[in-house]
Amino acid sequence: MGNITNRQLGEIIGYSADLMQESSKKVAKTATEIEESRKALEVSLEEKIKEIQRMDLKPDLKGLNEFYEGKTAESIKSVNNALKVPKYSMILFISSGVLALVSILVIYFNVQSKTQMKENIIQELKETGYYFEPNDRALYQDMYKYFQSNERAKSDFIKWQDKK
Repeated sequence: MGNITNRQLGEIIGYSADLMQESSKKVAKTATEIEESRKALEVSLEEKIKEIQRMDLKPDLKGLNEFYEGKTAESIKSVNNALKVPKYSMILFISSGVLALVSILVIYFNVQSKTQMKENIIQELKETGYYFEPNDRALYQDMYKYFQSNERAKSDFIKWQDKK
């Protein structure tokens, strides 16, 4: 009574295959919708960029620049005189800031490319039908463990499956 017949096993496998096929179709549909949205967004952004490029914005900052150039020169002279900081120390300080900025950018692009690779792998798994959402995966594993430990529930499920 607790043994599964070939026909029952075939039905279970068929049902699982149908579920996986439905999931694959849903994933393909979602991927198509995402691609269409991306294309629409791309067109919209290109239009906005062209619109901004057509604008002629040229503010006159000559007076402002002259004012701040004078103030900057005075500030640098006062700092150098008051602290007696050599030029090489200033260059080293500025270059370390630039180096820190470059390292932050490298880390940012590295993390971004890793995230993109992970999304690509998940997308490929979804397309082939081998990816289950975390909630579904846990449910399938729990169902399998439950049926392995409880033969009566397993046979009841098979009987219910046959009646369906």
